[in-house]
Amino acid sequence: MPWILVALGGAVGATIRYGTYLWIDAKFPQQADGWATHLPGTWGTWLVNVVGCLLIGIVSTAMGDRAFEDEKVRAFLIVGLFGGFTTMSALGLEGWTLFRDGHLLKGMFLALLQALVCLLMVGIGSGLGKLLRFS
Repeated sequence: MPWILVALGGAVGATIRYGTYLWIDAKFPQQADGWATHLPGTWGTWLVNVVGCLLIGIVSTAMGDRAFEDEKVRAFLIVGLFGGFTTMSALGLEGWTLFRDGHLLKGMFLALLQALVCLLMVGIGSGLGKLLRFS
């Protein structure tokens, strides 16, 4: 049963992520001379990872132990929805593309900065989640 919840949550999260990419690409087309040159989705990846980390911090803290102990909640929300919404694989591909194209420092900066910002966002979300505690 939990795998169905993971699949449903993942489908919702991935669909929202895809919609976010389309929205970001339409609102903020990448410039040929920008630091994220030729990397479709770079800003969308940033947005979904940062927002997803903030939300998982808020939700997991607000729900307390229930977010991790209730198998159904964990399967749908934590693994499925947030796992499908955020994307380390896209970040890895974007970093690898930069490495491959000779932009080693840009690739390292992209990966390191996003990892640090995402950790910070989970912490901020956790602080906000304490204010909303529902358990």
